[in-house]
Amino acid sequence: MSDGRILDLIRKMLKTGYIENGHRYETEAGTPQGSVISPLLSNISDAIR
Repeated sequence: MSDGRILDLIRKMLKTGYIENGHRYETEAGTPQGSVISPLLSNISDAIR
C-alpha cells in the first residue's frame, strides 16, 4: 500500500487505545473488538493474498 494518508490513519487508529470505566488504556496489540478499522484491514488483507 502506497497511500501515506491511509497508512497514517491506520497507525493512528491502532495506537488510539480504549477507555474503560473512565480510564484511558494504551492498546498493546491488535485492534479493539468491533473497531471501525477492522473491515478496512480485512479488505487490505484479502487484496494482498
